[in-house]
Amino acid sequence: FDQPVGVMAMDDGSVLVADTFNHKLRLISRDGDVGTLAGSGIKGMKDGGPQEAQFHKCGALGLDKQRGLVVVADTCSHSIRSVDLTSGNTQTICGNGAVGQQDGVEPTFHFPEGCVVAPGGDVFIVDTDNDCVRKWHRQGRVSHVCSGQEMDKPEGIVILPSGELCVADTGNHRLVTISPQTGLVKHLVGESGRKGHLDGGFDRVLFRAPRGLALSWWGEIIVGDTDNNCIRAVDLEARRVRTVFDGIRGPFSVTGSRDGDVICDEFDENRILILRNRLHVLKVGLILMHCSLPLETKWMLFNARRV
Repeated sequence: FDQPVGVMAMDDGSVLVADTFNHKLRLISRDGDVGTLAGSGIKGMKDGGPQEAQFHKCGALGLDKQRGLVVVADTCSHSIRSVDLTSGNTQTICGNGAVGQQDGVEPTFHFPEGCVVAPGGDVFIVDTDNDCVRKWHRQGRVSHVCSGQEMDKPEGIVILPSGELCVADTGNHRLVTISPQTGLVKHLVGESGRKGHLDGGFDRVLFRAPRGLALSWWGEIIVGDTDNNCIRAVDLEARRVRTVFDGIRGPFSVTGSRDGDVICDEFDENRILILRNRLHVLKVGLILMHCSLPLETKWMLFNARRV
């Protein structure tokens, strides 16, 4: 891998990876085999079959289970792409490669770095350098969910059980919620504009450039707190945050598997980590380990190789 910044756990136990600087989507099977789902490796913006398609620093991933697609924030192409999980065929959903902030049927974006698919198939897009969230409607048009006045370089996004959006307001070192209906942006946790690493109640928590977000199997928001090199867990009911795992170099994205694992990229080490039981590393890089760890065990490390 070369600086991956997108991961997505699949129902069959495999892991889909946005191999960002290799301009490909890779698939790690449950047995640890690595293949390419889509992308020629040549940077660009080209639709087509698995070996023909071109991406330009593809990033965040969103799963459309209904249609069997993975949605890709193709960041440096300023576009949103989709890849068929069976055929590997790629097509552009919206964006034409030009920089802008135009809505409608011919929309433009500026370095989109987050996306999530809603139950009905619409896609919420974090338009990072426009500091806003947009929505692609399945009818083919794009609209603004909120303006760019309250966030600074937002990146990760999830849909909460309430239907609200939770967004990593990365440049402001905090998380916010956004109403998809009204566009109202509300502060959730993290002191706006102040960076640090502090756990505890919502009124005292500090982050440092949080990016990736996911919902865990135990009901918390998992945060890739990138510049703090750690994974944090946000308990919405208790209104508390704790550090789940420390010492991870540059986690940009996180995802949760049906097995209860938490999966993240380790951007600075060009590898993928899979964490189990909230605290324990079971699988690192390309080596997949299926075993139980005693509670006192903290690390199982294996050499990861670049692929």
